[in-house]
Amino acid sequence: NRALDGIDVELRAGEIRGVIGPNGSGKTTLLNCVSGFLPLSAGEITYRGERVDGHSPDRIARLGLVRTFQEPEVFSSFTVRETCELVSRAARSRADVNDRLPDRPDSTLHRCGLAEVADRSVEELPYGQLRLLAVAAAIASRPFALLLDEPAAGLAPPDAAALRDVILSVRELGVTIAVIDHDMSFLLPICDRVTVLDGGEKLAEGDPDQIAEDPAVIAAYLGESFARRRAADRSAAGGGGELTTTSPGLEG
Repeated sequence: NRALDGIDVELRAGEIRGVIGPNGSGKTTLLNCVSGFLPLSAGEITYRGERVDGHSPDRIARLGLVRTFQEPEVFSSFTVRETCELVSRAARSRADVNDRLPDRPDSTLHRCGLAEVADRSVEELPYGQLRLLAVAAAIASRPFALLLDEPAAGLAPPDAAALRDVILSVRELGVTIAVIDHDMSFLLPICDRVTVLDGGEKLAEGDPDQIAEDPAVIAAYLGESFARRRAADRSAAGGGGELTTTSPGLEG
């Protein structure tokens, strides 16, 4: 059983790339390999012209390729502001940072809608704000590339909307982003392109409309009910409206 088998993906500078597929299809494994948490058995990973396969996770992060995890990785004993201050101080020691992102923690917290809770303990945060803090901490490292693993999982619609705005705003500041998520109403509208994995292989790749209408993707992941809802939504919107359906039915 190969967790990943011959995956070939090129993430273009400045784009937002969605990564979708059934549970167990290799999405998180792909991020683990790119970010140095798992070694490759074959192939290579190149980032900004430099091969990074074989590098440690901290070395890759210092190059400006930063990731989040399915469960927020933050220090429970810190306040919200202290969390971003710690990351910001570490970023200042790097020679190469994305200087379009501010090095002031309060600016990052404001961008992520966390300014009002900046002095609260991380332990006191509700789930949605905790997930936003994990993204804020990643942004505070002033990355060039950001890998987000299911950042919208379990978020209420207002929190998901806030996260969407954060992702779009940092893209405008030169951050290239790859996002794994199962909520198509959150993911597809913000993506330039989408890569679909299934069984450790790349099943399809294209713009969101192509992916949402691909018969192979519908059969393997999105499901016929998703396709019907999407067709109904587009029909009601005159063929050009935003996608309003939620998570796929995971049929097939």
